[in-house]
Amino acid sequence: MKDNRLRWIASAALVCGLAGGCANKPPVAATQPTTAPALDTASAAALRVRELSHLRDDYAALAHQLPGSSLDEHRQLMGSVFDKLDEILPLLAGSQGDLVFRQHLMVLEDARGELGGNPPDQTIDPTIDTGLRSAYNALLGIVHGKDFDESQFTASLDDMKVRLDQLDTVQGPTHQVIVAEAVEASSGVIAKAVDALAQRVVVSSADADSTTAPATAPSTQPQ
Repeated sequence: MKDNRLRWIASAALVCGLAGGCANKPPVAATQPTTAPALDTASAAALRVRELSHLRDDYAALAHQLPGSSLDEHRQLMGSVFDKLDEILPLLAGSQGDLVFRQHLMVLEDARGELGGNPPDQTIDPTIDTGLRSAYNALLGIVHGKDFDESQFTASLDDMKVRLDQLDTVQGPTHQVIVAEAVEASSGVIAKAVDALAQRVVVSSADADSTTAPATAPSTQPQ
């Protein structure tokens, strides 16, 4: 009897060994589908450029309407300019928007609020000057970041800086004209930045296509 029991245990052990083991094994987790971070990043970049392109065109249209036919219209147009900058600048900055950049945006938002809330008879020149200088500093920080070649923006930024320096020496209708020129110069900076980002998207897409393309065409000849 004892010999029979030993032979049964040995047979069971042999069967378990051939079957890969009889111990309970933890369930195998289902394989998750792999993602393509590079493609996701490229899609996000393309979407960013598309949105910026629309905002750039809207901003350029506002710049062409300045200085406006009256002081009230000038005020309204500059409020729209600051509102549009509040959308454009964070998109241009992307992940490089630091604390200093956010402070520039806060000053810009305050200027926009003052233009909309101040009495009609109150002077708006200091508010506009402050907002434009904050926009200039924000643009300066953006083009000095890793996403851009700052040398491409020197002329446009210098042009804007010259106009901003003139704002302290003029008043009235002349001040409005200089403001319009400063906004026009900022529009040139924004357009260059959007074009640079668009070019990067094109290059990235071309690199991705060359990486995923087969080295040789599959043979159609019968083996």
